[in-house]
Amino acid sequence: MNIFISYNWNNRTEADYIEKNLSSIGISIKRDLKDINYKDDLREFMRQIRDSDYAIILISTDYLKSPNCLYELSELFKDRDFDKKILPVICDETKIYGIKDKVEIIKYWSDKCLDTEESLKELEPTNSLNLLKELKVYKDIYSNIDEFIDNVTKRLNVKFSDAIKSNFEDILMFIGYNQYSLQNEIIRIRNFDNTQLKEIELEKLLRSYPSNKDIIFALGYLNLTESRNNLKAKNYFKEYVEMYNDKSYIAFNNLGLACHNLNEIELSEKYYYEGLALNPNSFEIFHNLGNLEAKKKNYKKAKEFFTKTIGLYPNYAETFYNVAKIYSDFEDNLELGKQNYKRAIELEPDFFMAYNNLASIYLREKNYDKAIKTLEFGLDQNPNDSVTLYNLATLITIHLKDFPRAKKYFRESIRLNNFYISAKLGLAKLLILNNGDIDEAKELLLDAIQIEPNNEEILVRLSSVYNLIGELEKANEYYDKAIEINPRLKR
Repeated sequence: MNIFISYNWNNRTEADYIEKNLSSIGISIKRDLKDINYKDDLREFMRQIRDSDYAIILISTDYLKSPNCLYELSELFKDRDFDKKILPVICDETKIYGIKDKVEIIKYWSDKCLDTEESLKELEPTNSLNLLKELKVYKDIYSNIDEFIDNVTKRLNVKFSDAIKSNFEDILMFIGYNQYSLQNEIIRIRNFDNTQLKEIELEKLLRSYPSNKDIIFALGYLNLTESRNNLKAKNYFKEYVEMYNDKSYIAFNNLGLACHNLNEIELSEKYYYEGLALNPNSFEIFHNLGNLEAKKKNYKKAKEFFTKTIGLYPNYAETFYNVAKIYSDFEDNLELGKQNYKRAIELEPDFFMAYNNLASIYLREKNYDKAIKTLEFGLDQNPNDSVTLYNLATLITIHLKDFPRAKKYFRESIRLNNFYISAKLGLAKLLILNNGDIDEAKELLLDAIQIEPNNEEILVRLSSVYNLIGELEKANEYYDKAIEINPRLKR
């Protein structure tokens, strides 16, 4: 079974939660990007829902104020063929049932039409054709918004918080799961905070219901996605596909992925293709096959699989990221690398590694200002990402010589990840070279050597610190250790 989710980007947390829970019991989740653009082909959007068994629509205040979402979905609701597939879920803060609430939404679109129309009076019509098209979209929404809200509110919908409390019972019943099945119990356990406790409880449940396929799937999924125990994940999914006749392409995909992570390349490929035989349009499997070919350094074949993935699901940021890595790292095509990293960021604005890799391309082009700005944009989206902070601190140190700002970023990176050796080394080097606090540099390096006792660079830096403070015996001791690791070092 597969379910399509349409949502506004600001409700990504809710979409993530739904995907995590329903995926854990073997339901394939296909996600829309943020919302649908009004200029996109409505038939393409409908095809995605038509190809899915059901569609969850996450209704929120942001959704109701999005021209992209409302234009397409107001059209979609007119097609009665889709009525039995659509599962509206109302985000908790959304107010659409009272008269005042409905009036407020309708007034929002009335004001938007009037404001846009007023602004356009100052422009020549021939110079504002695209804006006129957008105004027409607003007017179409305004004329249909009352009907759209009525279409949503007349249904027996479920609030997101209630769906969580009931472990998605209403949705599961609607899509055909028995109310008294183990699905609710599995989802309840999956939402425990402690991963180890989840596994203990699922294994206990399996002892009560031996060979239950849903519990076996959930255990495989838990080990694959959270515990990262690929061997256990492989065994659970292998048991699943060997025991049951109702073969699931998702199970074969997950089995292939577990083997892939275990570096069992031929076995992984075998299971991926068995999954494709069950579902020739699985973008997940094509994406994983692309990763497999890239691992084999067959980059041409990898790009072919990634191209198929994008054709089936053009909103999967990770695919564009992986294509970008091939272009930039292995084919030296920096322009296409940049294009694909930018597309990944457009699709997933908090994709921190895409910012870092895009910045690395600008560095290779010696466009230092662009590299720094890219990392700054990334930091705006991911203020708690230690990697972005470290890279930004390093660039600012070398190219802007803004040492106080660099120190601030290094320290923040270390605060977020106290085991980040590179950040500790970077700050220590800056303190040493910029006549900073030598005692702080020493403490940073002593912390670092506890984490990596055989790191040659840390040992050399410690030696130089002890030389600076006049403790020559200590300096020699650390340098001798460095020479043991790398005899090519000279005194």
